[in-house]
Amino acid sequence: MFDKPLSALDAEIRFKLQQYILAVHKENKLTTLLISHDISEIQIISDKTLELEHGNIIRKGTPNEVFNHKKLSAKFQFIGTIIEIKKQDFLFILTVRIEKDLVKMIVDESKASN
Repeated sequence: MFDKPLSALDAEIRFKLQQYILAVHKENKLTTLLISHDISEIQIISDKTLELEHGNIIRKGTPNEVFNHKKLSAKFQFIGTIIEIKKQDFLFILTVRIEKDLVKMIVDESKASN
């Protein structure tokens, strides 16, 4: 059982250990319970996923089935934290932190208000 085993590591070491864990699991045909809040880590390491809320299973399946359950029209998805929203003319510029990177996105008023 792993309870957030890689959460305190930098991105490079975390990636190396994820690859090591996968290799050991495949080589030894192991089953492990991984507890994590890091969706990218779950996507990389897990083949079956349960999402819990207040101790109850609310979704289960592959990581893609669990985390991509919403019908979205976007061409790509990511999870991040909005750091800043700035209005410029009739558009908005969002600064979003995704892991250790800052990404700027341009959105219209309806998306910025959401």
